[in-house]
Amino acid sequence: MKKKLVLALMMVLVASIAFAGFNFSGTARVKYTLDLINGGITPGGYTTVSGDDDGGYSTTGDGAGISPAYFTMNFSNDFYKIAFRETLSDRYNEMDTRAQISLYVDKQLKDIGIELPVTLTATVGNADISGFYAYSDPYGSVDDYYDAFDSNTRNNLPVGFDVGYEGFTARTMFDIVGDEMDPVLSVKGPVVDGVNFAASYLAAATYMGGTSEVNLSATADVAKLAGLDFDFGASIFSIIGFGDTAADPLLLIAVTGGKDDLSAYAQYSLNAPATGIDDSGLYAGVGYTVSKVVSVGADTEYDFTDAVLGYDAYITAKLGGVAYRVLLYGDTEGSAKLEARANIAF
Repeated sequence: MKKKLVLALMMVLVASIAFAGFNFSGTARVKYTLDLINGGITPGGYTTVSGDDDGGYSTTGDGAGISPAYFTMNFSNDFYKIAFRETLSDRYNEMDTRAQISLYVDKQLKDIGIELPVTLTATVGNADISGFYAYSDPYGSVDDYYDAFDSNTRNNLPVGFDVGYEGFTARTMFDIVGDEMDPVLSVKGPVVDGVNFAASYLAAATYMGGTSEVNLSATADVAKLAGLDFDFGASIFSIIGFGDTAADPLLLIAVTGGKDDLSAYAQYSLNAPATGIDDSGLYAGVGYTVSKVVSVGADTEYDFTDAVLGYDAYITAKLGGVAYRVLLYGDTEGSAKLEARANIAF
């Protein structure tokens, strides 16, 4: 373990020298959960729907849900970006590295005097590929479990392009597996000022069991459209599968609002997969910013399928670039847990 830590620190040092002049960004997180009913402390970081609740790369076997932390790092300049993500593999205490390179072709050409009427980004790597979405996602249903909703089933050598024009972006990606090329086609942009939409087609989608799917999403800034003096928005996200008659369409509907330091949301979900969020349910929460350092909040969720009411209450403090969070959560089935988390974003 010590050797791995030393090696990781050496890699960061070498990278900082080799990429001098680059912009660095990334995230590091560590989390531990205390079971208040049965006792015991469980580490949890960037695992997945099959293990912890942080979303991301799907794991199975003895290592599912055991990762104590996760780490991402991005190196970028005006012409390209290199992104790394450490994820838990199928074996306990073994990490996989996902990498993706994005080439800003339009900026590279402009540097030699050739100016394109569109933005053009080429992408290659071994990371998950997915389409765009425009859902406000107040409960984290899509963001935390986007790989379960909207990604190719395999992580091989995806390659593709993003083309942007006048606020719209179109994506064409292919996951190359031998002679097979499974496409991901996606587009996003503003319908009118205050309303954004996204649509995607995926040939081998995880949520639909490897069959094709279409997902549609949109968000409306109602406060902006109606000239309100407080925040209010509405959003929708839907997935429709093809070729798998057992797969139900997924639907998420959310409203969000707020005034000054107070915010609130409500979300309804229909036929969301068991891996991720519950099959169908209603979710609501409030948050309050006490100061520049401290914020508090609470959430509730009711699972229609199992008739279980869940709850949580949290406090977050941002100190020296680190966000600390203590969360108490449980449900009417008798579960009660206390979570402590530290998150560094740079």
